[in-house]
Amino acid sequence: MDVVQFDDALISGKPKQLVFLTGLDAVNNPGHNFVHQLFSNFVDDRFPVQFRTLNGEADLSPSKKDSFAIKGPRGILKSTWVRKYTERKPAVVVVFTDLDWDHPSWIEKKTECESKISSLRQSFGEQSATRFALVLLQSRPSEDLSASEKISEICTQCRITQKQLFTLSLANPEVTKTAVVRNVQAFHEMCQQFYQTTIRSVRARAIPNNYPNLLIRQQFKLAFLSELRMDTHTALRHYRQAYNQITTYEIVDCDAYEIRSIAGLLNYKICQLSFAHSTALEALSQYRKFITTFYAETICQYPSPQLASIELSLWRAKQSVWFAELFENAIGRGLVGISTQHPGLHYHAAANFYIEANKKISNLRLNSDPSLTYPQPDPFVIIDDPLKKTMLYYGQRPWRVPFENGNLADPVTERNGRVALELKSMPNYPRVMNLLNLSLSNYRTYRCERFQRQVLFQMADEYLLIREPGTALNLLTRVMWELRRSNLRNLLHPVLLGVLSASYCIGSLKDYMTALVQLMNPKLYENVAMLPDSTLPEAYASFFAQNFLEICDGRSIPQPIQSLSEMLTADEIANYEAEWNRLLAEPNTFHVNMNGLDSFVSISASFLVSQGFVPAGKAVVMQAALHNKTGSPIPINQLGLKIGKLTHVKDNNPDSTEADFALEFAGEQFLLEPKKVTTKVFTFVPKTEHVGVELIIKTISLEIARSATTGNLDWEAPFPRISSESSHPLGQDVVAIIPTEANVVVKTDNENPKSLLGEISGLTFEVINEEETLISNIRVECTEEVPEGREVRNGVPSIRFLTSDNKLGADFVHELQLLESGESAQLPVHYSCSATGNLKIKLKVKYDLQGAERTKNAVFEVASEQPFLLRPSILTINCEPVSWLINGQESILRAEVEAAAPLTIRSIKWTLNKELWPLSEIEEPFEEGCGNMETGEVLSPCVIVKTRTSITSPVCELGQLVITWNRPSTGSTIEASVRSVLDLGTSAVENVPIVVTSFVAESPCVVRSPIPIVFTLKNTSTDVLDLRLTLDLSDVFMFAGHKEISVRLLPGDSYDSKFTLLALSAGRLPFPRLVIECPQAPIDKKSFASVPASLYVLLRASCNPRSPAPTIIISQMTSPDWTLRHLD
Repeated sequence: MDVVQFDDALISGKPKQLVFLTGLDAVNNPGHNFVHQLFSNFVDDRFPVQFRTLNGEADLSPSKKDSFAIKGPRGILKSTWVRKYTERKPAVVVVFTDLDWDHPSWIEKKTECESKISSLRQSFGEQSATRFALVLLQSRPSEDLSASEKISEICTQCRITQKQLFTLSLANPEVTKTAVVRNVQAFHEMCQQFYQTTIRSVRARAIPNNYPNLLIRQQFKLAFLSELRMDTHTALRHYRQAYNQITTYEIVDCDAYEIRSIAGLLNYKICQLSFAHSTALEALSQYRKFITTFYAETICQYPSPQLASIELSLWRAKQSVWFAELFENAIGRGLVGISTQHPGLHYHAAANFYIEANKKISNLRLNSDPSLTYPQPDPFVIIDDPLKKTMLYYGQRPWRVPFENGNLADPVTERNGRVALELKSMPNYPRVMNLLNLSLSNYRTYRCERFQRQVLFQMADEYLLIREPGTALNLLTRVMWELRRSNLRNLLHPVLLGVLSASYCIGSLKDYMTALVQLMNPKLYENVAMLPDSTLPEAYASFFAQNFLEICDGRSIPQPIQSLSEMLTADEIANYEAEWNRLLAEPNTFHVNMNGLDSFVSISASFLVSQGFVPAGKAVVMQAALHNKTGSPIPINQLGLKIGKLTHVKDNNPDSTEADFALEFAGEQFLLEPKKVTTKVFTFVPKTEHVGVELIIKTISLEIARSATTGNLDWEAPFPRISSESSHPLGQDVVAIIPTEANVVVKTDNENPKSLLGEISGLTFEVINEEETLISNIRVECTEEVPEGREVRNGVPSIRFLTSDNKLGADFVHELQLLESGESAQLPVHYSCSATGNLKIKLKVKYDLQGAERTKNAVFEVASEQPFLLRPSILTINCEPVSWLINGQESILRAEVEAAAPLTIRSIKWTLNKELWPLSEIEEPFEEGCGNMETGEVLSPCVIVKTRTSITSPVCELGQLVITWNRPSTGSTIEASVRSVLDLGTSAVENVPIVVTSFVAESPCVVRSPIPIVFTLKNTSTDVLDLRLTLDLSDVFMFAGHKEISVRLLPGDSYDSKFTLLALSAGRLPFPRLVIECPQAPIDKKSFASVPASLYVLLRASCNPRSPAPTIIISQMTSPDWTLRHLD
């Protein structure tokens, strides 16, 4: 049984215009065959024309009324009308004839053409709108001057226009091909005229408004003819009008099949043209409206309620397939699909409808009368139909065709038709599989994982129906693990039932028991909606638990679940039971990997130790806890536990495997009480050869063996740890076997040792023997304990030890011969730190005790810090702090050195960069007692430097400050000099075009006395500078001389400008400011870095001419603590 089959021209895509070719002898004439092939193989989307050869067998007479034409207005679309314009009634008939312009029998040939066309006109009817075209096949190019006259003659005689006459030269194949393209274009234009005339004729017919079927028919004809005319927008409008008419059509029970069929066709055409017009949203909207209107389940009784329901499901499936194909073609043309709108959704919907129809068909055949036979004569064969088994209208019942007015047939005929439909109805499982595969492909393309799982589950059901349980089991296993991976365990119930059914059919004991141990878990049925009516989860799980125990005890064989029993026949069930009896009669062993399964029992295990290591010789306790979630007691034959090696501490061999070490334990029979936790304890004592091995519980196995069938439920590491009453896990997952602990104590008297970077500090360790007997061959090794993840820089350890030959090394070794029980030994250790921070010293004590070697490790932490905190700075020659150096000028480097501990400085040395030229001493030794510093005291050494003019880099390394120091000798410290190198950092180097210096020519400076001041200007650039000098005075000075001077300085030249001032008051006065303007280069404050900030003027009474000249003090008021004194 299937839905109505429409003509290919309606659903195959764009319909093509029909053109008949006649007069070509393709068999005997090569030229004619060449022309025939050109037209037959012509493909161009611009001209959708199909060419057919008109032979003598074709019936060209106008169609007559059908013998069974319905007189009343009952049918909607005639099944023959579409074929009329796509197969029988051409738009253009093309007549070919061999005729050159200079043919000797021109008149006879002309008469022959007129005869052929006249005969064709009579065959089609004089009133037919079919156009005729005449093509003259010419063997050679001709330039006959009378060609135009002959064209007029033949057109007049054949009653055609000159646009309907064509010539085709066969002399040059390339020219022939070009001419064929032009001819096809002309034929296409003639077809357009034919369909336009036909449309006018159809539109001119009067249709009564009270006959909706005739209105639908007329709109459909106009739409299809417009589509042939390539006017798709007009066609879409008429299709919509026809669809709107049918939505208001009164559906009669006996005509519902026909109405739905026509509605589906109209919806298909509307969606097809909407996609073609790139209006996908309109197509989707139309399809939704169509579903809302026609997909609703209606109570139909014709031919029978069961058949009507099956036909509705099949019709829905067909509509979904049609729309999915349209959607897929649109995506192929560039439409973009998304995860919520793509063809896979509609393929999936079609598959669901086919599945629904298959179920209904199966129920129909199951409940049908087995004595029914196929009726004779066949109701689907129309005996007296001249159209040969062709129904008059789409959707019409075949047995109702001979009856007038579309009424029902007699009861016997109707019954025979119903019986024939029932017997012809067969489930179509391959069609379902094909649609599910199409939907799965789309779901993968658009990454719809949940729908993929649903489709795979449905495919497994279909494979069960077609008796391929092996393939079904593979798909269900995949779905099951996908659900676990996505943490959707509440959806496992139906999948496990499918696994149970598939494994039952193939006789797989392992898969069957694997499904049972999961179905026994009541937690699987938290969603009560998945359970049968009025069934509690506990009772449902107990049913599977009872089945599991009966199989293990040998009291029963696996039984099919209810859904599988309904699917299988009695013979199939009997065959499966026989196969299971044969299988279970022999000894069987099955292993179920329980990792990741939601089974009826959960297990946890751990080593019951407080720390992650156990000494060799000490007992290790392992505990396994088993929680039975079912309401039934489960007898266990044996609990097996296996521990193995995780890693080997000393062995980095990658070939080392678990087989190097393994221990197995087995327990006795016991019973898993329902809803309780059962614990089992195992103990073993590691031996000396196990030292260095990290142990882990590898596997736990439950053996259920009560008959010939033996089952093993296996778990592999990792296991969850056992929970205590406080909900905290107990024990450890991994236990390392360590050597037996040595009974030796190592301690030091200094709990918080501190040292300075580079100095040699000391610690005294005490080794106490607490063994019961003496120990011998004692060896103490001191090394640095390097934290994990930290690397040793440049191969130099952070702590070096002073050896017996007074050299620093990476370790220190001290040996003792004997140490009595309770006796102790003092061990002084001297070390030097080359890094700051909290460092660790590791002491490893090895000794012999009664022939066995014992080891004791102890770690002590020491703190190391820098001896000095350095704060370097740069000052101008006037002691003004700056952050740069002037290229070629003097500056002062100052270093503030703060002591971090009491110490004595022996000397300080400046190790300057080669680009800096020192102008003062760079090394200063300290006499005994002069360099003592306490914690927090600051020493500020200074040096005057001048940058070399060769510096080209904008940044200059200043160099280093080397301080030689020592700390007084104590009990733990050796008095030795330490040389600390402190980095001074970097400074920016500035280049200025001009440098200004200034000094007072005469001293002392006395109030109201002339004060000569000289400003020296030096051009440090490579350009000639034009300068304008202006002296800017404050109100405390009077000025004598030129206040503004213009100067030109060549590169490297200097100029002295002298000004005479008179101070009006005494004290510290601001130094006169010289303003320099230069058009060649900007002058900023950096050029005046060497100019004093202030001038100290004395009172007249304080000046005694007999005494030496007083000191002129030039200082910076902002930094009174630092002065630079110039003495005469």
